[in-house]
Amino acid sequence: MKNIIRKTRRPNGEGSIYYCNGYWCCKKWITENGIKKRKTIYAKTKIELMKKYIEKFGDRINNQILEDDFCHSMMFWILNVKKLYVSSRTIGSNISIFRNHIKPFFSNKRISQIGNESIILYFNYLLDKGISKNCFYKCKFLINQFLRYMEQQNNLIKYPFILSSIKYKRIINSINNYKAIPNDIRKEFLKLLEKNKFIKVVCYLGMYAGLRIGEILSLKWENVDLDGKVIKVRNSLSTNLNFNSSGQITKTISILGSTKTECSLRNVPIPNILYEVLLEWHNETILLSKLKNKSKPIYVLGKQTPRTYTSVNKSFRRFLKRTGFDKHNVHFHSMRHTYATMLLEKNVNPKIVQFLLGHRSVKTTLDIYNNVKCNNDKILKLVNKLFI
Repeated sequence: MKNIIRKTRRPNGEGSIYYCNGYWCCKKWITENGIKKRKTIYAKTKIELMKKYIEKFGDRINNQILEDDFCHSMMFWILNVKKLYVSSRTIGSNISIFRNHIKPFFSNKRISQIGNESIILYFNYLLDKGISKNCFYKCKFLINQFLRYMEQQNNLIKYPFILSSIKYKRIINSINNYKAIPNDIRKEFLKLLEKNKFIKVVCYLGMYAGLRIGEILSLKWENVDLDGKVIKVRNSLSTNLNFNSSGQITKTISILGSTKTECSLRNVPIPNILYEVLLEWHNETILLSKLKNKSKPIYVLGKQTPRTYTSVNKSFRRFLKRTGFDKHNVHFHSMRHTYATMLLEKNVNPKIVQFLLGHRSVKTTLDIYNNVKCNNDKILKLVNKLFI
């Protein structure tokens, strides 16, 4: 079904409103001394434009904001307003949430139609889809921000008060929320990694050091102390995205910068299983310094410039498909989830896990890994020891 594009042209005698070169414009035909002229008014916002219209022509103009398409306005807000204070990766995430979970419900609805009733129906629609708690609150947060912004732009728009009190209704279903690579296929996965040394290094750094993919891509050998068995996490490779007016990515730029948060600056111990892999890989990649420019640092992934997420992800996806492991829905962050889950299942103090992962708060650690599997026998032994 094709989207219906509503023209901004107003009925005869009432002018037309449109956005051009950073300003809202309104045009109206008037007659002065028997001569027909077309007058144009400019303003930075629609509400300001309407006020100027009334002051200049003395008659009222229909409130076009209320008649605007909800989805079109929200996409415009994400790409032009929210873009000013969040990263391009966040914008990309917002666009994905909008397309997959907001647009299907609000398509062809006007802003004036969005009230308490439509909001209630929308969040019931999300629950009926079996959406996750995390995604549910992302949708709520995004709609909340947009409607608050629209309310500030126009005092005729009423914020749906019910939105503040809506909470996620826990749904019990058969979906497996276990974030780590399950035990029954973990050994099989490790065995398959022996077929590709490069992918093995990437996965082991996530699975046995808990590094994010951006931290792995930016890791240099000078930050890996093999003698002291410590990885010094100091940088992260992020991606800056450019979008067109439809929200499609037009350009991707890799940026080597600081870590995600200050807490992500950390020293992570290298366990023996990871040490052996890194030592073998180091002996192979360090030859680059003899063949190429010695003044440039060498990244752990084997180059003198950081590899991009796209190239590494393509290699990883090809590896999964070639080995038949793509059916298990494994991705890079599954390695980090597995690292954290293994620690928590071994009863490691959550504060230590928080430090190793570089989380700002232990609450973040516990919220993400609230589905850790516990063995009842181990719990019973632990409790018995406490009360001897």
